[in-house]
Amino acid sequence: MARAAADFPDLNFIAYHGAIPWEAELAEHGRRSRAKNIYAELGTTAFLIGQNPQRYARLIGTLLAGLGPDNILWGTDTPVIGPPQWQIDAFQAFTIPDELGEHYGYPVLTNEVKNKILGKNAAGLFGLDINQARKDAEGDLLYKLRDDSNPPAHKIDWTKVRVPIAFD
Repeated sequence: MARAAADFPDLNFIAYHGAIPWEAELAEHGRRSRAKNIYAELGTTAFLIGQNPQRYARLIGTLLAGLGPDNILWGTDTPVIGPPQWQIDAFQAFTIPDELGEHYGYPVLTNEVKNKILGKNAAGLFGLDINQARKDAEGDLLYKLRDDSNPPAHKIDWTKVRVPIAFD
């Protein structure tokens, strides 16, 4: 991928689902390449936060160390998994354990890095003005009809979410 990214600098290369189980290879491509157009998208990985937090920490740490905080994109696979709020909440609360970060030399997953991953990186990649997009969304009828003070009819316990795929 690094060679293709270098040969085609005007194209962006996005590895979906965190490139699992090849995230180490993707991170190495990012580390060795001068190309800044290699990205990892995190769709379908949030279940690991509750199911296997050490594995999720290794995934995020590896991607941060190899690609950097500007080349990781949030993804939820919402059409498949359902409403994404549980994934967002879980990610916002997640931290890479200090001992794991120190052992492998992972960067710290700060709130600033999380905000980049949750939207700022994608906004930059796709040329979106976040403030304008927010303003446009607030004028949308569906946005006006939603009621955030109403809790969802059911709450997903993300620690019990199971996906029938092993990622170790």
